[in-house]
Amino acid sequence: MADIVLSAFWAWYTYDEALTKDLAKKLKPIPLPENPSYKSTDVSIIVATIDTPDSFTDCLRLWLANHPKEIIIVTIDRDLQRVHDLVKPVITDGDDRISVMTAEYASKRYQMVVGIKEAKGKIFAFVDDDAFWGTLKVLPYLLAPLEDPNVGGTTGKQSALIVPGRRNPAVITPWEVASLRSLDNQNYIQSVRSAADGGCFCMVGRTMIVRAEIVMDPRFIHAITTDTWCGKLLNTGDDVFLTRWLQNEGWDIAIQNAPEAEIKTLVFDNSNFLSQLVRWQRSAIQSFLTTIFYEPGIGKIVKWVTCTRHEK
Repeated sequence: MADIVLSAFWAWYTYDEALTKDLAKKLKPIPLPENPSYKSTDVSIIVATIDTPDSFTDCLRLWLANHPKEIIIVTIDRDLQRVHDLVKPVITDGDDRISVMTAEYASKRYQMVVGIKEAKGKIFAFVDDDAFWGTLKVLPYLLAPLEDPNVGGTTGKQSALIVPGRRNPAVITPWEVASLRSLDNQNYIQSVRSAADGGCFCMVGRTMIVRAEIVMDPRFIHAITTDTWCGKLLNTGDDVFLTRWLQNEGWDIAIQNAPEAEIKTLVFDNSNFLSQLVRWQRSAIQSFLTTIFYEPGIGKIVKWVTCTRHEK
């Protein structure tokens, strides 16, 4: 009997692996439209930041090179001067696209809402303060899926940015290698889920594109700032919340698999990577349980994602 059970498990695993590999190959990049409905100049970039990293200036240069309508940076009073110092090197005469403002308290969700209320674009891009846009076509390629009127949000691939001095087997740490593999695995799983049924368990929070009218809805603003877990107000997990909101409202989420839309990020070279993994898993578990017990309708929309997430 045991042999039969083990054989059945092996057969299922083999089938699942073959299906997964096949699905991963099916997700193709979404091409640029000949006459796009949205341009980079329609995009408001919103950045919620505290303890802003030194690399922020370089990130700003890359965002500006994509020609957005505006960049709205929301920090807190404590960090205001530091943000101004990091922004100053990219300011040029006559360019008023960057604005810096403060929120009353540190909360990524609340800071996002402060930016939402000030933004004027047709499309919003929620961007982390450590997100490096590797090409001048990140925005055009992330906007391409919005040609489909059913798509409410888009996200792309992500990868680790290892500075040249650390691209050496004798220098790079196991933590950096683990980060590289973790991001590659996330890209792989994201492709499989999207190819399976168009589902997306969580948009990549480093850069999320969404139609402005969706997040300007007073219902969304109220919901994202009053969301709780076990009676405690949630300040992070904005990416899983936005993903869940889009799906619950009947919007599709597109995965842009084009290399031109890839987002890079610096990774930890020490055990802080473990703390980051714990935070990610905590948000994922909270969102999964919310989906199952409080908003089960999403499970009907993305059955395959819900099933496989439960299995994992």
